[in-house]
Amino acid sequence: MAAVAQRWLAPMLHPAHVDDPGIMSPLLAMVERMSFDTLSGQIKALLERPDAGEHLRTIQCPVLIGVGREDAWSSLAQHQVMAQQVPHARLVIFERCGHMAPFEAPEAVNAALRVWLQD
Repeated sequence: MAAVAQRWLAPMLHPAHVDDPGIMSPLLAMVERMSFDTLSGQIKALLERPDAGEHLRTIQCPVLIGVGREDAWSSLAQHQVMAQQVPHARLVIFERCGHMAPFEAPEAVNAALRVWLQD
């Protein structure tokens, strides 16, 4: 799992964060705690999940959609489409951030959650 973590995580992050041990260390440890079966199951679920797009329009509760601007795994464009489909969704874009926003931009994520919850 250590070898998987080294290869899998770097492309998920904003390039400026790949060499930051404060970001990489906890992410590497998280992946290394996983079993191969767990990771395999997560990948299988991701690849085989049904398209939920038709259900997005039926969501009635408040929704916050957050995305790192440089997220190469789940793009800003994908999040913009979701935000357009969910009634009254709020889209927040985290700058200088890839797929791991809570690690890469924790202050911005917390601020977005705080504002969203207060509204």
